[in-house]
Amino acid sequence: MTDRRTVQSNQLQDAGILEAKLELAERILEFSNRNIELTMQILLGSPQEMNPLLRELSENGAAISNLLQKIRKQAESQKERELLDAASSSWLRPHSYTESLQSLFENRRSFDATTATSNIILPLLLDNSSWKAFVHFLRSQAGAGPVEPANELVGATRQLVRAHQEAKSAVAERKRIAERLSQLASIIEYSSDAIVIFTLDGLIVSWNAAAENIYGYSASEVLGRPRRLLLPADHADDLQSVVQRLRRGEKIARFESVHIGKNGQHIHVSMTISPVKDAHEQTIGAAAITRDVSDRKLLEKKLQQAQKMEAIGQLAGGIAHDFNNLLSVINGHCELLAEQLPSEGAAGRNCEQIKKAGERAAGLTRQLLAFSRQQVLEPTVLDLNAVVVDLGKMLKRVIGEDVEFKTSLNLKLDRVKADRGQIEQVIMNLVVNARDAMPEGGLLTIETANVIVDEAFVRDHRPQLPGAYVRLSVRDTGHGMDPETQARIFEPFFTTKEVGKGTGLGLSTAYGVIRQSGGHIWVTSQPGRGSTFDIYFPVVTETVTNERASVMPSPVAGGTETILLVEDEQALRELTRDILLGSGYKLLEAESPEQAIQIARGHAGPIHLLLTDVVMPGINGRVLAQKLMVIRPEMKVLYMSGYAGFKHSQMAGLESVLLAKPFKRDMLLRKIRETLAAVESHALR
Repeated sequence: MTDRRTVQSNQLQDAGILEAKLELAERILEFSNRNIELTMQILLGSPQEMNPLLRELSENGAAISNLLQKIRKQAESQKERELLDAASSSWLRPHSYTESLQSLFENRRSFDATTATSNIILPLLLDNSSWKAFVHFLRSQAGAGPVEPANELVGATRQLVRAHQEAKSAVAERKRIAERLSQLASIIEYSSDAIVIFTLDGLIVSWNAAAENIYGYSASEVLGRPRRLLLPADHADDLQSVVQRLRRGEKIARFESVHIGKNGQHIHVSMTISPVKDAHEQTIGAAAITRDVSDRKLLEKKLQQAQKMEAIGQLAGGIAHDFNNLLSVINGHCELLAEQLPSEGAAGRNCEQIKKAGERAAGLTRQLLAFSRQQVLEPTVLDLNAVVVDLGKMLKRVIGEDVEFKTSLNLKLDRVKADRGQIEQVIMNLVVNARDAMPEGGLLTIETANVIVDEAFVRDHRPQLPGAYVRLSVRDTGHGMDPETQARIFEPFFTTKEVGKGTGLGLSTAYGVIRQSGGHIWVTSQPGRGSTFDIYFPVVTETVTNERASVMPSPVAGGTETILLVEDEQALRELTRDILLGSGYKLLEAESPEQAIQIARGHAGPIHLLLTDVVMPGINGRVLAQKLMVIRPEMKVLYMSGYAGFKHSQMAGLESVLLAKPFKRDMLLRKIRETLAAVESHALR
């Protein structure tokens, strides 16, 4: 009797526990149903109403978690715990539906009904359905009496829950795939490189925003059209070879090509092409990642042009330097010979022709040295306005009456430092070219201005640096130039004029003079619209150098001083020796710097002047002068050079003077007297 009562008591106790679990499970179901309603209201409502609904949704989630913990404590069997875990697995995860909704609304620009259904609603309904299966299990268990739940019921419930979970897993997988596809689409759309996908037949099927920016076509204009649209007419279509390589599984590494935009302009591009495969790993198309490298190509072209000009300049300078030594000998002996021949006779006339030819050759070498930035300059502080005004009358005579001449000068123009004679020659060369570009007349304008060069300008005009400049512009309304001509106009001997109408050295000379003076020259031109040459000189703060009054040169006198002559070219050394000895000077002669040092140490008397070449094997003239001035501090220096491969500031001695080759007899003697006279004046002070 007692055992029966005990069994009944246990049955009643088990029934009470089951009823309590069922009550908790049904409360969870109520919260789940309410969350579905809240979610629909959030998705259909306005953003202003979202926060309180999200708050209630979060509170319901917390309540569900607490109730699940209570049910789990009361689970009586392993099978029941397994069913409970399967039905409530998503509710126990840290990431909640509330967070999913908030994430969805934070990216509201990409929000749509499909995203909401697959990411929020469908998982919520599946979780609710799984929990309903568990509640049904508990109800069936409560209605079955005191016996153990039937295996059939447990199995059916487990299968139902498993089916729901598998459905949820499929939804989650689709969600992950959708997210990856969305990320990939975002990368493609916002990439700075053009990403173009085309079929194996070459039809364009994908076109991102960068492709539109680079080529100028919108997606609607190119989708479905052949990729041949992007290739210049004179470029062969390599589609077949590309397809063959892609089918072999190759990725076509980065290479460069030329495409064409909607506006017809050529575009230099760098490309990588990769295969596009389907689910069966079959190649069905190609993805071309394209970068516009036109700016880089332009910079490379400018750099190559600058390097070419530099190489030509070095070659021209070397040739001119050696040629100057020869011309010094030819012209010097011609001068000496002319003094001994009657000017009326045939021999005198022949000698005069040799002299004129030598002078013309010397002019050509000066132009080559100017281009190579190796000529001897005498820079002074200048007011470019004064230079233009002083040249005005001569320029008008040069251009003729059919060309109108105007100036626009900044009255507050800053100062620059350059060789006035050379700048005058630059302006003259530019004006002559402008005149020749206007055979039927036109307008020629010279303009000066103070300008500040910024980083934006420098990016397209290297190697110019930012800063303050004085700009001298020469503008004409002539026939203009195409880009190919502009790329070569500063090359020596390049000319667009007829044979015999020009040497091709005018603009190259201008280029060299300006660059040697620290300036820059740029040209802007279009066929039929004239040309503008802009010259930029760095601003200096020094005052304008007073111009020496133009006087007739005084007769050249010789002297009796002792001169140490150092020249490695034998013919030029002998010519110079004859001139100096014939003018009364005492002469010490050396063919090398080493011999000159020995002579200076061994000579008993004074040495008044060192007359030395600058460029010699071993020790150059500047180093030689420094060494000799330690031995002979009273000695002064006169350099001879065919080019300015060094600066005046590098010359030894306060009273050093530079004589440019090829020189005439009178110029040599005058420079000697000027150097010695300057020494005497300095000593008196």
